[in-house]
Amino acid sequence: MNAKRIVMSLGTLVFATAVVAGGTGAFFSDTETSAGNVFTAGSVTLELTDITHNGNNPDDLVGFTTSQNGLSFSFSDLKPLDAGNVTFDLQNGANEAYLCAMAEETGSSENGRVDPELALGDTGPDGELGEFLSFSFNGQTGTLADASGQWASLGTVDANDTGNSSFGYCFGEYNGSVCELGTEDYNITQTDRLTANVTFYAEQVRNNPDFECSDLNEPAPVDPVDAEGPFDGWNGPGALIWQAEGRFGNNDASGDWEIGVGTNTQTANQDNTNNIWVSGAAVPFTVVYDGVNATFTVNGNSATYAVGAVTSAADLNIIAGKVSSGAGDSVALANLELDGAPVNPVALTDTDDTDAQYLVVSSEDLSGGFTLTGDVTFTWTGGTTSGSRPAFQVQVRD
Repeated sequence: MNAKRIVMSLGTLVFATAVVAGGTGAFFSDTETSAGNVFTAGSVTLELTDITHNGNNPDDLVGFTTSQNGLSFSFSDLKPLDAGNVTFDLQNGANEAYLCAMAEETGSSENGRVDPELALGDTGPDGELGEFLSFSFNGQTGTLADASGQWASLGTVDANDTGNSSFGYCFGEYNGSVCELGTEDYNITQTDRLTANVTFYAEQVRNNPDFECSDLNEPAPVDPVDAEGPFDGWNGPGALIWQAEGRFGNNDASGDWEIGVGTNTQTANQDNTNNIWVSGAAVPFTVVYDGVNATFTVNGNSATYAVGAVTSAADLNIIAGKVSSGAGDSVALANLELDGAPVNPVALTDTDDTDAQYLVVSSEDLSGGFTLTGDVTFTWTGGTTSGSRPAFQVQVRD
């Protein structure tokens, strides 16, 4: 890959490309050598050559200006229902490319307090303009607050072509291509100021038929359907299909395990291994299911068991349970991510001896597999701990 980035206030450019080279084979007993060959990777490059607003209308009422180097611009007098188009001239390099764009807020402030805001009790330092300023990229619209960081497709740009690209803005809400007022109080945006970047990303078309601009978006957070307990015991609703369990221990001589995964970690239908826990130390864990096998890893120690298939309607229960009487004992799960997306909330802590804390995720199709990652911390104060005190489980239930 060959990447290049140009950042501008309300403007950024990003580029990527790749090279694919074929192999050679030997047939029968003949050998031929081709020496001194040269392979040069191609590139995708974009250059910003101009920024205009509504065709550079000399009677621009929104106070549009550009910097001398053409890499930034500003609006100084926006009012509700102001709308228009900001146009960029883009020079592409030697390869046809997909073109994506994104608007992203980078700062916001109140540039001077006014009476309507004071009347509403607004005392914060940040302005509200991003909640009312909408953008349109190739017909894909949304307010800056909602769409910030989301990539939109602008189609393709030909090799060695000077293309013209643009985005629309609306101080209000887009209804199709029309800028309209919503029901909000636009007074609270008076004198607000925000800064933002507009980012263009180009990726080669050749040998890359499945690329989508949406592939660049960060995964949306996963919201559990039930969360934070109390959870009476370890058994959630539905029948248990399989589970992974990490529990207190110190790799002791009795052979009792600390890491187990299987259709039931309390029976023989599992694989287990040992782990040495350190009180108060956060260690990483992963639960990986590929549609047949489940692998549970804590602090680099792994157990794998063939748990079989699950249905797409299965629930994923994430449980943290202390179940010990020490006043300072606890189990904490943090930085939880499911298939790369943060699980809300991303942390789960239990310090109560009578029940457990839990999350139940039902919105994911688990039949094809999943990866759950996070950090786990066991904390204890003395001799109140034993197997499964404290502990945590990841359960799959129908």
